[in-house]
Amino acid sequence: KFGIVATLIISGGLPLAGSLLIRFYLSDWRWVHEPPHAVIEGTGALIALTVAILLLLQRRAQQDAVHFIWGSSGLIGMGLLDGFHSVLHVGGGFVRTHTLAMLMGGLLFSLVWLPDRLARTRLAKALPGLVAVAATVIGILIVAFPDQLPAMLEGGNFTPLAKAINVLAGLFFIAAGACFVRRYRGQGSQTDLLFANQCFLLGGSGVLFAY
Repeated sequence: KFGIVATLIISGGLPLAGSLLIRFYLSDWRWVHEPPHAVIEGTGALIALTVAILLLLQRRAQQDAVHFIWGSSGLIGMGLLDGFHSVLHVGGGFVRTHTLAMLMGGLLFSLVWLPDRLARTRLAKALPGLVAVAATVIGILIVAFPDQLPAMLEGGNFTPLAKAINVLAGLFFIAAGACFVRRYRGQGSQTDLLFANQCFLLGGSGVLFAY
């Protein structure tokens, strides 16, 4: 119970409180500096891909880790799309890559609710590779055809579509976090608790995207 409460406070309460404080007390503050942003995003993309590989290796070694196939696939999609995001200038494609990274990641992470027997199927085993190909193709299309895709920015503000997609992605992550908490209660795996933390953080990020 302590681990679950700590997870909810650290990954749910603190980011929300910090965001509200910034919103109300630093609402006019801006920090537009692309090089540090690119470094942070690029590092995050590399970490996501590294963790995905480690999870796939752990999945092969441990029979009770089959459900990591969904999270590792989500991390691969997010890592590749955020890699594209890190090299783009601020604009439609910049927002589009990150927004789709969140949506793909949230949707794939939420599949953890599926029965473990589905994670052992041939399609599930092929999912990380399929996601890698799909994310790469999506990233290339966003870069190559920026004007043929729905707008994500209007007058320097996020469009309703961009906000809606990020909120939806956030809700997917929160749903996945709830499932990891449920697994932690049933099996006591620290890895499941860590993933609950990550999912709640990413879920909050999506829900608070507009701010």
